[in-house]
Amino acid sequence: MNLKTWTDEELASTRGQIEEWCAKHAQSVWSGRKGYIIGLLGVFGISTGIVFLIFDGIEVISFAPMLPGGAVCFSWWRVNQQYKKNSGFLEEVKEEIARRIKKAEKNKKAGKMDKVEKVEESVSTGKTEEAGKSGGE
Repeated sequence: MNLKTWTDEELASTRGQIEEWCAKHAQSVWSGRKGYIIGLLGVFGISTGIVFLIFDGIEVISFAPMLPGGAVCFSWWRVNQQYKKNSGFLEEVKEEIARRIKKAEKNKKAGKMDKVEKVEESVSTGKTEEAGKSGGE
């Protein structure tokens, strides 16, 4: 995805949406210590199911703790991957916005410098706008 072709409004709205999602994720069950505990509970469910399979043999009830444990682990993994992806994309968007701000400031300074160079050039040649107007009368 080429962020250089995006408009400033698209970048700003995307940054707002991703920051909102990251703030929402930070308050969710899947973030921080709570997320790791839930992930470990999922792993505990899977390991318990495997132990039941080993000691009891293949029975339907042995799969009971494995299914929710697998679902919890998969959900935790998906949310974690999405958070990493969104955080990386947010950094790219912020870098592009900072690059555009620097470019705008540079262009602003360059625009002032062009005017200064024009004034210096007119002073060095001895021609100014006022002299041109009064010399023509």
